[in-house]
Amino acid sequence: MSASSTNSTSPLAFSKASPQSLQVGSSEAAQDLYGLGVRVGFYLQALGMNLYNYGDKHDYGKGLKVASGAITVSIMASWFEYAARKLFSPSEALIVLLVVMCLSLPAKTTLLNPHTIIGELTGLAVLLVAELGVCVALVWTFARLVDTLPTLQTSNVVFIFARVHLNSWFRYAALACCAVDSITSLSFAIKIVRVTIVAWQHYVTEKAEADNDDVAKLENIIDWKHMKWSIQLLRWMLFAWTIVAVELTIQWNHLSPTANLKNPGQLMPLITGIIILVDSCFVSGRRVPHFLRKARHSLQKSALSATLFACPDMLFRVWKALWGNVTTLRRPINRLFDVEMHEMALVVTQRAGEVN
Repeated sequence: MSASSTNSTSPLAFSKASPQSLQVGSSEAAQDLYGLGVRVGFYLQALGMNLYNYGDKHDYGKGLKVASGAITVSIMASWFEYAARKLFSPSEALIVLLVVMCLSLPAKTTLLNPHTIIGELTGLAVLLVAELGVCVALVWTFARLVDTLPTLQTSNVVFIFARVHLNSWFRYAALACCAVDSITSLSFAIKIVRVTIVAWQHYVTEKAEADNDDVAKLENIIDWKHMKWSIQLLRWMLFAWTIVAVELTIQWNHLSPTANLKNPGQLMPLITGIIILVDSCFVSGRRVPHFLRKARHSLQKSALSATLFACPDMLFRVWKALWGNVTTLRRPINRLFDVEMHEMALVVTQRAGEVN
C-alpha cells in the first residue's frame, strides 16, 4: 500500500510543482522592481525629469536632485537586499540597474545650472549616495554576482547594442568599463563634495541665493560648461537606449513581469510618472517660443540657411527688375494708345456736331 500510494501521489506532486518549476526569473522582483506599471512609471518620470531641464534659465532643475535621488536610492536599497539574499537572476539585476541609471542622469545634468545648487544640501547628498551606490552595484554584478546569483531558468543574456551572454567575453569587458567608470565617478563625487561645501557655507551664513562670484566658483568646480550640448545629447540617447535595452532583455530572457495595473505597487509609480510628465510639459512649454526664436536665429547665421533665406529676397529682386522692364516697355505703348484714343474721341465729337 505504501509503495502504491507513493507512486500514485508522485504524478500529483509533479503536477503541483510544475507551474513553479516553469517560473522564469524572480516573481518578487517581477512585481516589485520591474513590473509593467513600475517600468512605464519610471520611463515617464525620467522623461519628465529630462524636460524639467528645459525650464526657466535660472531655475531649471530646482528640486530635481532630491526627487531623482530619493527614487534611485530607494530602488538601490531594494536592489542590494535582493542581491544579498540572491532573490533574482543576473539579467534581472542589470535590468534594475539600467532603470536606475536612466533616472539618475537627469539629476546629474542639473549641476550645469549653478543657480539651483545653493540651498539643495539634501539633494546633493542623496545624489552622491546614488552615484556611489550604482558604481558599487555594477562592479559587484560583473565581478561576483554573475557567478553567484541563480539564473532562475533565464537565458542570462542582455542587450548591449547586441544580444550578449553574461558569462561570455562581455563580462570581462564590462568589468573593465565599470572599473574605469568608478574612477570617473570618484572624480564626480569629489566635485559634489566641493560643491556641497560651498552650499553649506551659504546655509551657515543664511545666504539664500548665489551671486555672480558664487556662480563663477561653482562653474569652475563642475567644469561642464564646454560640454553642455554633448551632455544634453547623451541624456536623450541614454534614455532611448535604456528603454530598448530593458524591454529586449525582458523579452530575450522570457521574463513575465507583473502586468496588473490594479496592483498598488504598479499603480503608484505609474500615476507618479504621469503627474511628473504633465507638470514638466507645462514647465518646459513656456520656453518653447524662446527655443524657436533661438533656433531660427542660429539657422539664419549658417551658410546654407543664409542661402535659403536669401532666395526669396533674390526672387523678389528679379521680379521687381522684370516688372520694371515690363513697365518701361509699356510706357511708349500706353502713350501711343492714349494718342489714338484722343484722336478717336475728336472724330466722334466732329461727327456728332455735323449731325446736329
